[in-house]
Amino acid sequence: MSWYSSFLDQLDNENTILEKLSAKAAGNGFSVSSELITSWKITAREVHRLKSLLDSSQNTSNEVGVVFEYEIARRSKRIDLVILYKSLVFCVEFKTGQEDISLQNLRQVEEYALDLRDFHLKSKEKIIIPILATGLQTSKTTVELESLKVNTVGIDNLSESIIDSVTSLNSDDKTNLQEWINSPYKPTPNIIEAAKSLYINNTVADIANYGSVNLTQTVDEVQRVIEVSKKENLRSIIFITGVPGSGKTLAGLEALHKIRNLENEGAVFVSGNGPLVEILREAIAINQSELQKISITEARRQMSTLIDHAYKWRNYYLNNTKEIPPEHILLFDEAQRAWTKDRLTSWSSRQGERVEMSEPEAFLKIMERVSDWSVVVCLVGGGQEINTGEEGLSEWGEALEQLTIWKINTSPKVLDETENQSMQLYENKKYIPKDINISNNLHLEMNVRSPRAEKLNNFVDSILQNNIEQAKINLPSKFEYPIYLTRDLKEAKDTLRQISSGRYGLLASSQARRLRAFGVETNLLRSESGNAQPNWFLKDENDIRSSYSLEIPATEYDCQGLEIDYGLVAWGGDTYFDESTGNWVVRKFKGTKWQLMRSEIDFQYGLNRYRVLLTRSRKGMVIFVPKGDNKQTTNKEFYNGTFNLLKSLGLEIV
Repeated sequence: MSWYSSFLDQLDNENTILEKLSAKAAGNGFSVSSELITSWKITAREVHRLKSLLDSSQNTSNEVGVVFEYEIARRSKRIDLVILYKSLVFCVEFKTGQEDISLQNLRQVEEYALDLRDFHLKSKEKIIIPILATGLQTSKTTVELESLKVNTVGIDNLSESIIDSVTSLNSDDKTNLQEWINSPYKPTPNIIEAAKSLYINNTVADIANYGSVNLTQTVDEVQRVIEVSKKENLRSIIFITGVPGSGKTLAGLEALHKIRNLENEGAVFVSGNGPLVEILREAIAINQSELQKISITEARRQMSTLIDHAYKWRNYYLNNTKEIPPEHILLFDEAQRAWTKDRLTSWSSRQGERVEMSEPEAFLKIMERVSDWSVVVCLVGGGQEINTGEEGLSEWGEALEQLTIWKINTSPKVLDETENQSMQLYENKKYIPKDINISNNLHLEMNVRSPRAEKLNNFVDSILQNNIEQAKINLPSKFEYPIYLTRDLKEAKDTLRQISSGRYGLLASSQARRLRAFGVETNLLRSESGNAQPNWFLKDENDIRSSYSLEIPATEYDCQGLEIDYGLVAWGGDTYFDESTGNWVVRKFKGTKWQLMRSEIDFQYGLNRYRVLLTRSRKGMVIFVPKGDNKQTTNKEFYNGTFNLLKSLGLEIV
């Protein structure tokens, strides 16, 4: 994990340090440029200077450890220098020969510090001090002992600044250099990375970060219910709830992975989220093709039997009433978005086969065909319904009132009257089965999508609920989760590229059709031929079809259930804040005019579109609100209110 490390009292001379660093680089397959050599010389010089100052002031050099070129696992990043002293972790990045301090430089050292805080076990309880050491003239001669606050220090003042911090620290901790270097490092993967990792025989415990203990407990609870159902020949249904980004889909995929190869069992994962299905299939198929040395066609075929579109799976068995599913276990992602009776009846009538039941009833009746026992696992996340005919969990409750053979196992959230209506299983509170099994292990509270933004969901909810004061309280720290605001699309793209250290992309509402006038064309991704959505999420920076191009936005339909590291959210005139009334306005563009959405459900769908978009980014985002003009469909009033509201919350303007 490190290219060179030592306590200061055992420090090699500068030439020996350079030789060891060069040898390590060569062994790791890195080419050693003249710029890298120069950087090492500066680092070695400053470390020796720090040793001399400590030796002359007090005998602490045997307690100060230094780590050169610390590799951050799975991130393809290295920290120039880490200095360890008791409870302090100095994270130092050297930038020489630059005329100014860029936003990208600051974000780089912030990222290093946050990575250590969030994913490095032995740094979790430490004071992590990021330092940007520059060749610029500066009066800064001290480093503030405030965790995660970036300090910009001139290289000539670096050693003195650290000395001041070390000598002022009152701590009984001991510096354990090797323990820190060898500490486990577990970055949180996105859902695509996690899915691929599961299919090379890892577990959620292997790939989730240290704060995600509940995820393992949830998977264990699902396994327990499956085992009991099999042993006692039961029909069981499980409701897993969680906040957006808490790992519900990951829990479902883990359960799928564990049982997919077991004799006489089998499971299928279905989702009404078409892009999620296609992207997961393609990502895992590519990975499996490489690992198993099989053709991509064969790998895709295998995935198609494990992960399927809910409507395709449903329709096959509704149209073939004597067919029995080979799987004992059905995992239904985003179960709160299952179709109502009216929607399924209307749709099936248009197809020539009238089905008078809700989608939950249909799925349960299909799984009752399976011999002996069956389990349906419903993954539930409230507040993100974006389609007509998605009424939340109540349709499942109504189906279960009729199909009493099913044993219910659930998170307590679906019975909580204070929860979002979409997460309530029973509208009629008088009917709650007496033998229902309620388990806290079936609720996922922590946001594993973005451990840096525990407040993000609450922040977004507060904005859309028009609770401005609460939104100010919930605004994530700019060091933890930066959010920038601009009215210039080019500036938005430039800023996004500067701050990003991972996948980034453009996001926009499917109904924000007049963003076209300002350079953002919505709904293109869904109309592109081929694997447009998998390409957007999976291809690298060199592929113009990827998210990195910032040419084609992903809408709420394309990105729901998925995530990127940094997002550029283009805010359109379909959902805007009206300053004259102090309320949100939701509209739909039809023909040549805006049409006001007056019904409560349509209004909620409009807000939910932006709830999805604003919670897709794991590490930070840029929000672009056009200036508008004096034209009827792109008037300034459709954008100024939203911009002023966001500005009032304290977002940084670029």
